[in-house]
Amino acid sequence: MNQVNDRDHYLNDFASKAAPLITSAGGRFIVRSGQATKLEGEPPKSRIVIIRFDNMDKLMAWYKSPKAAELQKIGDKYATVNSFEVEGVAK
Repeated sequence: MNQVNDRDHYLNDFASKAAPLITSAGGRFIVRSGQATKLEGEPPKSRIVIIRFDNMDKLMAWYKSPKAAELQKIGDKYATVNSFEVEGVAK
């Protein structure tokens, strides 16, 4: 979940560069949303992004790459990010 403090800069300076980097590393966006609709409980007030990688090794290779580290420094200017890795269900 991302708490975006400066939406325009976040989208233009960070997200626009992050998307191609993530997809080139094998990531596929499942959710890129600014709003969640309440079904039960309180939805997050922040931006939700869910990215699927084929396996944890590919995720960690992307996450620990120098390009991802550079990009995160840019993102930190405009948002507070909470990242989690979650093992999914096999196909």
